[in-house]
Amino acid sequence: MQDRFVNGFLSGLIAFLITTPISLILVHYKLVSRSFSDFAVMLTLQRFPETLAEILFGTLVEAMTSAVWGIIFAYIVLFIGSKYLWFKGFVYAGAFWYIYVLTIFFLKEMNFNVQTALLNGLLAGFWGIVMAKAFGWLQTRVKKTSSKNRQRTFRIIKSPSLKPYQKEDNNINLKKPQKIK
Repeated sequence: MQDRFVNGFLSGLIAFLITTPISLILVHYKLVSRSFSDFAVMLTLQRFPETLAEILFGTLVEAMTSAVWGIIFAYIVLFIGSKYLWFKGFVYAGAFWYIYVLTIFFLKEMNFNVQTALLNGLLAGFWGIVMAKAFGWLQTRVKKTSSKNRQRTFRIIKSPSLKPYQKEDNNINLKKPQKIK
């Protein structure tokens, strides 16, 4: 796609699709007490999910939030440049994770252990790296496809001759150029 907005949206969704299963695996093996989806439900419903419908709702909210964060990152890259994009994605994701957790603390006082905060923070950083790499890949893919579809133009240039220029040479009839395949 040639649209920065769509590329940001897709890169956020790609990062969501890769990191959400990891988050659920961490919860399943009890390495963390809350997944990313739980925090999304907390922000919207002001409580942690209790039913399957609430968990699915949280996953949908997390997907859309990831897509929006991807869009914001796509436009921030315009100002900060695209060199070392993976590092910028890591820092960006760490910053938004910190804001995310701070918001939850202000909404409702809750306790979760340091291991959950640390592992979810690292997973957020991984999300940022995946999102930045996906965005970079989508942007370079745009450049490659747009150069293939570019309209070819031809110019007619008189070739230099070995004889000196003479006035009657101005009346040269040139044939229409043909495209080279």
